[in-house]
Amino acid sequence: MTIGGVPVPLTALRRADEAVGARGRAESGAHRSTVRAVKRGYEGTTAYLTAAEVAALRAAIGLDAAVTVDPSAEDGTAPFTAVVEVREAGFVNAGGPAGAGGVLQALTLAVTEV
Repeated sequence: MTIGGVPVPLTALRRADEAVGARGRAESGAHRSTVRAVKRGYEGTTAYLTAAEVAALRAAIGLDAAVTVDPSAEDGTAPFTAVVEVREAGFVNAGGPAGAGGVLQALTLAVTEV
């Protein structure tokens, strides 16, 4: 996946579409539902990244800015504009002192089409 021009290596990716304007009602005993639109969405976990890679990704995401997301490598869909949210971060010591780049970080991302 590419987010804001930055390639992001993923270890897990799940489609998480959001129905917009969905509502249901019962008429003559039958349930009917309508959906006005579906926003594409993904939830995924990155591979462990170095501090420089995390900084580049966070700079590309910005603060709630809309960025171009290209998931074509994962599922063949076309690029779209989305808001990317970092939900949590996990750390692991890859050897060496923390100040020497020995700590790697995996991010959990939520991508929602705007």
